[in-house]
Amino acid sequence: MVQSLLRCMLILALPAIPGATSSLRTVKHSQSGTLISDVFEEDGVPAPGRKCSVMPWTGGGIPVDKSLPPLPQYLAMKHVQKAGGSFMGVLLKQMTQHLPNYFPRYSGFYRLIEEQINVASVVRTEQENRDLFVISSVRNPCDWYVSLWAYTSQWDPQLNEMVSGRMGNDPKPFYDLAGNKNVTKFASWMNWTQGLWDENGSPKVSDQGAGLMTSRYWESFASGQDSGCYFSSDPRGACPGSCTPQDRTSFPNEGWSDGIADPEVSALSAQPPLQLRQTSADEVASGCGNCYDSTMNDKFIKHVADKPKLEADMNSWQPDDNVDCWVRDENMMEDLKHCLTEYEKSSGVALNWEPFNNPPEAPPTNVSPREKCEYYYTPELKDIVLTRDHHLFEKFGYDTCCGPSSSLPAL
Repeated sequence: MVQSLLRCMLILALPAIPGATSSLRTVKHSQSGTLISDVFEEDGVPAPGRKCSVMPWTGGGIPVDKSLPPLPQYLAMKHVQKAGGSFMGVLLKQMTQHLPNYFPRYSGFYRLIEEQINVASVVRTEQENRDLFVISSVRNPCDWYVSLWAYTSQWDPQLNEMVSGRMGNDPKPFYDLAGNKNVTKFASWMNWTQGLWDENGSPKVSDQGAGLMTSRYWESFASGQDSGCYFSSDPRGACPGSCTPQDRTSFPNEGWSDGIADPEVSALSAQPPLQLRQTSADEVASGCGNCYDSTMNDKFIKHVADKPKLEADMNSWQPDDNVDCWVRDENMMEDLKHCLTEYEKSSGVALNWEPFNNPPEAPPTNVSPREKCEYYYTPELKDIVLTRDHHLFEKFGYDTCCGPSSSLPAL
């Protein structure tokens, strides 16, 4: 009785949210107790602190504007590159423009969790886990690689120059820049991006190593901590984080070597440096940048793919551990409608569905010419992805390379 009265009082305290109702659903994140206070270090930096001067820290709990009436649940979107995240972000902004800015430091009404930020650094406690309704997205791994390849050919074509010397001086080893129809160049990029180039000081990933997509999902969802992996133009190593020399001795097969500047990094520190879309001037000046930069795929995967912890974490992780609702890229609108309807039920918030019924076009920066997924895959390439990304195929119900998901995790 007291709980019901408090719940009604909570809903009545939301005059700024049109359409708020008392329709609440008992879910994994059901509200109880008081909200966890946002934790800050000196100078207003969210805990646990800075890692790299050009990677603003965005963990540290749920920094909600506490001057606004509290909600039973807050909305969050965990961005995943090339899985519809940019489109979802644009649409969510339009659907929530009429609502208060609970997260002024992020996207307004909802909490944006960027790709390199692990969900566990935002929902650090069981209470915060209950307070946040997290939506994220997934895509068939084979299709994800094609999309990433086509995207980076458009925005980071300089990668051709960065690796040309190691590809028989082919001036365009990865991208033909003519519609992305060259399957040979895609295969070359796939071998590089999966860490299969065996080089002095940078041995290839083992046969048991994880794929790039699995490695990113591990960091984003299963590892329990943010990525500390950064590249650096300083030949002594990377910025502070898990790529420090002390941590680079934990397993034999990794892609960082002290004392030698890698070719990709050397290109960034050259005068004048290559101007890459995903590498800012600040990163070039400071020698720091995050390893999800598409020019660093080889470095990143060689650093993490053979970590025993990655395999152990992915074996035990389930998609519903820290995400309330998943959206499949190939079933985007239907899945997203389901997720947002569930959020309305659990929060009592009324979203604006007019933009959903007349959705925006995909951001122009995310549109890249390419053929259908099946066009690019030889049996050998299929086997690489099916083997190295088997966790994602199994956990999200993808039965074939390039095919749709047959099922989603039961949430």
